[in-house]
Amino acid sequence: MGKYAEDVKQLLTAVGGKENISAVSHCMTRMRFVLADPKKADEKAIEEIQRVKGTFTQAGQFQVIIGNDVAVFYNEFTAYSGIEGVSKDAVKAAAKTNQEPVFWCNHDQPRVVSRFGNEKKYWKESAKMLGTVIHCMRGTPYIYQGEELGMTNPGFTHISQYRDVESLNHFRILQEKGISEEAAYQILSIHSRDNSRTPMQWTAGEQAGFTAGEPWIQVTDNHTWLNAEAEEADADSILNYYKKLVRLRKEYEVIACGDLEPLDVRNPSVLAYRRRWKEEELLVICNFYGKEVSWDCGQTAEDFACILGNYSGQQISGSRVALRPYECMVLYKNK
Repeated sequence: MGKYAEDVKQLLTAVGGKENISAVSHCMTRMRFVLADPKKADEKAIEEIQRVKGTFTQAGQFQVIIGNDVAVFYNEFTAYSGIEGVSKDAVKAAAKTNQEPVFWCNHDQPRVVSRFGNEKKYWKESAKMLGTVIHCMRGTPYIYQGEELGMTNPGFTHISQYRDVESLNHFRILQEKGISEEAAYQILSIHSRDNSRTPMQWTAGEQAGFTAGEPWIQVTDNHTWLNAEAEEADADSILNYYKKLVRLRKEYEVIACGDLEPLDVRNPSVLAYRRRWKEEELLVICNFYGKEVSWDCGQTAEDFACILGNYSGQQISGSRVALRPYECMVLYKNK
């Protein structure tokens, strides 16, 4: 057991034992559970588990919000409980026929580069990597306004800057519970829905070129350098990388039509999958963290061509791939 050992034990007790869990899955920052008998679960105990935020969503179902460590928590939970989540075979079967929507962002979620990437040193690399993850998958990828620029959370520092009623109420409740203002603002800066609701950053000018008037919510300060106009002029920008992703989907049938096979699903650093269609094969390899990692793809990768990546000079030797911080690569071959 690892860092969430006590939380996992408390959660299993609160739900009425592992026998009461019918299904478990994880997505983004949360895990979802379906209970055999909701009456056996202690809803209050679930909500009070210290390091996870448990909430019931509907009768017989609840979710726990863990944050960026969701994969770590999921692996510890399944290893300790013996409960398997959605099987690899089920994912592969669905991938042969489904055209599901795939997306990171919407108006209720924080900016993906702030959530899973790196806003500072590896801002550009991590934003490109996150875009690659979903745009090479089977399904219909969505781009939320500003995602194609790598727009970040605004980093508000005062409650007067927020507009979302959920955030205003959450701040009040945290204050009533004795949480310091500093800690409350830190929580809002990560989780508030207002993080994704700031105006689109078109230019470096006043109000980011969004309006000549006063927007409903403050423009993010970094619009002076992070904006569409600047990225249009930069061949290496996140915006121009997204354009390449869109073109790839039109050029290669395997991206639009191929099946999807997850690879090395328990790897703590690498998210990778294989796509196949007729004679085409695609390997998508993404390092989710700001550290170097060596990964074995289980087959020789030297006979693949790299058709897109966020670094130049991919380091491949046989089946081993050396990945730099937040590096991603799309490898292709046609038999």
